[in-house]
Amino acid sequence: MGSAQAASVDYESVAKQKGFFQGVLQTLEVLPESVPVLGHLLGGVHCCRGDRGKGFAVAHRATRSCAVLCAGASVGACATTLGVSGVASGSMSAMLAASAAGAGVVAGAAVDAIVPRPAVLSIPRPLTSGDWFDFFIVCVLDGLKGIAGYDIAFVLSPEYVSSVEIRIEPLTAGDAWHAATGHYVPGLDSIPSGTVHSYAVLVTTKGRLFATERLHDGRILLENITAQSTTAFAHGHALESQSLNPMLHNSASLQFWAQKVPFHSPSLASLEKFAQAQSNTSYDLVQSNCQHYTDGIVNFLTGTPLEVLPNARLLDIASIVLPPTPTVPVMASTYLESFVWSLQQFSALRLGVDCAGVVAAIRFTRDADGGLGHPAEEAELGRVRGIGR
Repeated sequence: MGSAQAASVDYESVAKQKGFFQGVLQTLEVLPESVPVLGHLLGGVHCCRGDRGKGFAVAHRATRSCAVLCAGASVGACATTLGVSGVASGSMSAMLAASAAGAGVVAGAAVDAIVPRPAVLSIPRPLTSGDWFDFFIVCVLDGLKGIAGYDIAFVLSPEYVSSVEIRIEPLTAGDAWHAATGHYVPGLDSIPSGTVHSYAVLVTTKGRLFATERLHDGRILLENITAQSTTAFAHGHALESQSLNPMLHNSASLQFWAQKVPFHSPSLASLEKFAQAQSNTSYDLVQSNCQHYTDGIVNFLTGTPLEVLPNARLLDIASIVLPPTPTVPVMASTYLESFVWSLQQFSALRLGVDCAGVVAAIRFTRDADGGLGHPAEEAELGRVRGIGR
C-alpha cells in the first residue's frame, strides 16, 4: 500500500514537472511569434506546412503586437520631433510613458475590434473570472509594449539641437594672464580684467542639456549636463570621459549673452564631430579663443554667426593685425552615424528591458470549452472550424 502511494506521488510529481516544462516551452514558442515581421514569417511557415489554423493565429498575434508597438513608438517619435521640453526626465517623461501605455492598450483593443480573429483565438461568452484575469494581463502587456515602443523610438531617433544659448563669465586679471601665458600670478585674481569667457548651452530635441566650450589649454569640452559627464577633445582625438565638474562655472557670475533657435540643425553626432575637429586648432588669445569657438558653434548649428561677440571691441582691433583662425570644416553626420551615436548614449540594460517588452507575450488561445489549448489541439480546432486544410 505504501509503495503504491509512493508510486502515485512520484507519478503526480512527474506530471506536474512535465506540465510546467510544457508551459515554459509554449511560452518560449510564443515569444518570437509576437515580434512584428518575424511573427508574420512564422505564421506563413505554418500555413505553408498546411497548419493554416495556427498560421492565422500567429499572424494575428504579430499584427496585434505591431499595432501596439507602433502606437507607443508614435508617442516617442512625436515627442522627439517636436522637442517636448523635459522629455528626458521628470514628470514629462512619466506623462509621455503613461500616454504610450494608454496608446498601446487602445491599439490592441482596436485590432481586436477591427481585424477578424481566427477561430482558435476566439473567446467564449460570457467571460469567466479566469477570462477577466486574462483580459487584465493582456491590457498590462499592451501597456508595457506601448512603453517599450515609445522608449525604443526615443532612444534610436536622431537627436538635434533645438536651442543655442551663449553665456559669459567675467574673467579676473589672473584668469586672463593665465590664458595668455599659461602661468598664474598671485594677487591678480581679485582684479577684474574687463574680458569674459564664453560657452554655449544647448537644449536638444530629447530634452537633454549640453554645454560646449574651448579652454585655454586648447581642449574642447562637450559636457552632458543631464548625465553629469564630460567628453574632452585635444589634437583631434577624444580623451577619456570623466564626471562633470559641478564647480566648472561660477553660477553667481554667469550672464546671458545671446540665444538662437536653429530651423533645422545638424544632429548632435555632428556636433561631436565639430568639437573634435576644432580641437586640432591650438588656443590663441587673439586668433582662436573661447569666443571664436562659440561663434563657430552658432554658425555651424544655425547657419549664421553671432551678430556681436562678447569682447568684440578688443577682438576687432586685434583682427586688423591678426585675423581669426578659420573654423575647421566638418561634414554633417549621416543618418546611420546619428543612429549609432544615439544608440551609444543609452545603457545596454535599458535597451535589453525594451527588447523584453517587445517580445513579452502569453498564450491566451482557448479550446472549445474555454480552457487553455495545447498547440496541437489549437490546430485541430482550426481544422474543425473550417480554417485548416
